Amino acid sequence: MMIRKSAYAALLLVLGCQAAPTVTEQATTRSATVADMAPDTAAAIAELEAQIKADVYWLADEERGGRGLNTDGIEESAQFAALRFAQLGLEPAGEVGYFDTFTLNAGNTLIEDETELAFGDTQLTANEDYVPYGWSKMGAFEGNLAFGGYSISAERRGYDDYDDADVEGKVVLALRYEPHDEEGASLFLNDNEQRQMGRNFTRESELFRKARAAEAAGASALLIVNPPMHHEGKNPVDRFSSRGGRARVGIPVMQVSPETAGKLLAAAELPTLTELQTSIDSTGKPNTLVGEPVTVAGRWNAESETIIEKNVVAMMRGEGPLADEYIVVGGHYDHLGKGEYGSRSGTGPVHYGADDNASGTAAVMAIAELLAEQGNPEGRSVYFVLFSAEEIGLIGSREWVEDAPVEHDDIVAMLNYDMLGRPEDRTLRIGGVGTTQLFESMLDEAIPAAEIDWVDTGSSMDGRSDHAPFDRAGIPAMFFFGSLHDDYHTERDTPDKLDYDFLARASYASFEILEELRSTTDTLDYRDREQRMADSGQTPSGPQRDPGERRVRLGITPDMSAYSDSEEKGLLVAGVSDNTPAQRASLAQGDRILKLGEHDIADINDLQFALEDSEPGKTYPLHIKRGDELKQLSVTFDGTEVN
Repeated sequence: MMIRKSAYAALLLVLGCQAAPTVTEQATTRSATVADMAPDTAAAIAELEAQIKADVYWLADEERGGRGLNTDGIEESAQFAALRFAQLGLEPAGEVGYFDTFTLNAGNTLIEDETELAFGDTQLTANEDYVPYGWSKMGAFEGNLAFGGYSISAERRGYDDYDDADVEGKVVLALRYEPHDEEGASLFLNDNEQRQMGRNFTRESELFRKARAAEAAGASALLIVNPPMHHEGKNPVDRFSSRGGRARVGIPVMQVSPETAGKLLAAAELPTLTELQTSIDSTGKPNTLVGEPVTVAGRWNAESETIIEKNVVAMMRGEGPLADEYIVVGGHYDHLGKGEYGSRSGTGPVHYGADDNASGTAAVMAIAELLAEQGNPEGRSVYFVLFSAEEIGLIGSREWVEDAPVEHDDIVAMLNYDMLGRPEDRTLRIGGVGTTQLFESMLDEAIPAAEIDWVDTGSSMDGRSDHAPFDRAGIPAMFFFGSLHDDYHTERDTPDKLDYDFLARASYASFEILEELRSTTDTLDYRDREQRMADSGQTPSGPQRDPGERRVRLGITPDMSAYSDSEEKGLLVAGVSDNTPAQRASLAQGDRILKLGEHDIADINDLQFALEDSEPGKTYPLHIKRGDELKQLSVTFDGTEVN
């Protein structure tokens, strides 16, 4: 991969190819840092703060381009981290130097010669007038144009764009988002939801849902356009997302520019986009229309793209009787690039990823610095691992755990850092505290000493970051987290918004926890999810769930990989909770859910749709694959649970 031809980038590239003795010699050039200031904790934290801030600003600089997969920016970031570990004198612990590489399916590359959209005699231009969505069905389509409002069919909201509307076989043009109030927020979102969710729209606005609604109504294809009001300045069309894989809907879906939508509406002798949006927003009622016949035809195709990514791995080898046991300190350094996947605000601008997860990357490097410079190798060995491809399904951490350089039984604990920089009420949120009984007492001692508070998140963050593969492998794992915020997965996640004093204090406290873990002779017995939930009385929940949106719960821990090279269909079950509909239906770890009720299940989004359509007290067929055998189970949902 090409690196920017600056002297600094060239140095980094050379470093990545050097033999270990040569690069570790650079550690002697380091100046005295935090450890020399002990016991002056305040001075140590101030020194840490300056270093962390500099690292975050470098990682989240526009030059890094959002650290998207297969870009110069993520390669530079990997080299940057490797250089830091080398300067600290940490051993290279990857397959090649500081790097463990892995191959993944990066999605699809658009084949422009096999992609087109036209109406009448007008041939439109890909990536300018329109762009396909990589998660929709490839192939050709044709039909007369219909305007489908916001393409929302939601009984719980009392709104259905397709009620009494005949769009069978038609190409539907629909607005993005959902009906707006005068301030530009959703008409569906009540005050309680807005306060809890920290956003302006409900899940009804998600593109998957719009596509499913159009497909269910019989449309042959769906065209999405940004509304003209309240969304001024957005790109006319997003960039084609390289994230593809299996089609998540059974019809082609494309985004068209407002100019293209205007031409389509004019050809069908329908009102303008502004008039159509106003008619819905002002009344809160659908306005699906079919005008004069205008045939819209199109097709799209793409080819799979395989890329190589890397984890950055270093080790501080311990000494003494505990040296052959290991602790992993990690966090992911990748982000969303320019929003090509996972963005909540659309593609185009750089998604800086300051909090997610330059903050955690900087914290891992800070903890490594504290450990390296305290000069006491006595105790357990420590791996420092910065993972890639977290944003598309925890792939880097899964790869590392599956091919770990040591036996899982020899890894006594994992500490994961993700989105530490914007804590609510300056409180550190920590998941996985119950994965071993020793964690809580260590936290009670170390965290307050840094003059910050902490709270146990229970099961609410299970599966949401790189600690999850360790947890599933039976390794006690804690997840250190600040809070969610409305800038999450948008271009607004910038370095100027982080609390660097808090980041430094959290890193300092984490080092104290690490030192305790390195030296304790107590056994860190792993406690599985069922044991933890039984003790706490908690049930799984998700911080981004719309309150009251789902009335039933299945009771599984899904494999959160939204993406993988596997050709296996269905959603993989990573765990089944006790006393849940899933357990009573005899679901088991390793099963693949293929269908629930009438819903085919390919990923977590499909399961969410199916659960929202399921009712308490009712029994539904559940089709699974267990090993090589296809089975049909029955699941009965009980109560009015929403977790």
